[in-house]
Amino acid sequence: MIKAKIIHDMSELQHDMIELVFDKDSPDYISQLPSYAGIIPDRADKTAFPLHGATVKRVGVFVDDMPQNIVMRVYNYDLDYIKFCGNESVTYIENIRHTLIPDIAPAIKIIKCVPSLDAASEYMECADVLLI
Repeated sequence: MIKAKIIHDMSELQHDMIELVFDKDSPDYISQLPSYAGIIPDRADKTAFPLHGATVKRVGVFVDDMPQNIVMRVYNYDLDYIKFCGNESVTYIENIRHTLIPDIAPAIKIIKCVPSLDAASEYMECADVLLI
């Protein structure tokens, strides 16, 4: 509940973007609310976001996560960007993009963190933004 309050307050400060960390190894990890039912997926804590008028873009940060987790969080948290910070391949990123566009998140943008300029050239076609 404390993280939800912090996210809500940050969303109202009129920043351009806010990062939501979905890396379980991070101390800033944002967990979903459990459904306690095997066939019903977990859900987002909607109290974390203003209901109307929020212009802050939501960036989901992922590190080598399973595709179904990414798709579920894009949907549940209404993400504007996905930021990949692990060893995700070009094929993996393209598959995520094709899964999300056009039905789930037609305007989603992909950010890929890369260690060097040499590595960046590999991701030029599949990412909208490269962070070196």
